[in-house]
Amino acid sequence: MIHHRSMPHIATDTASSTAADLVATFLVAWENAAISYERLLATGLAQDDHELARDQNYARLLDAGQYILWIGGHRATAHAARLIAKQVPDGSAEHFDRLWCGLMPQGNV
Repeated sequence: MIHHRSMPHIATDTASSTAADLVATFLVAWENAAISYERLLATGLAQDDHELARDQNYARLLDAGQYILWIGGHRATAHAARLIAKQVPDGSAEHFDRLWCGLMPQGNV
């Protein structure tokens, strides 16, 4: 697994990670996802996929989503998407159908 600078470096095997490590990583990922999503909304989500792929806020959002998926699975990722969308002004869970489409089953938000 590639570790982002802002993410604590922990073992990539959940079995060898302590519960505290996993909770801390999950919370940091959640916060990073919310911040990155809010920044994406501010700059606009109307970018095509090619432009979005080069957006650093999107890269951070995707990285955070991967951590949430790794720790909590698909259900946790879908639940996080719904709650982050509510947490961020002008957010919408439907945005995550596109932004995190590879991390959640389609139509799960």
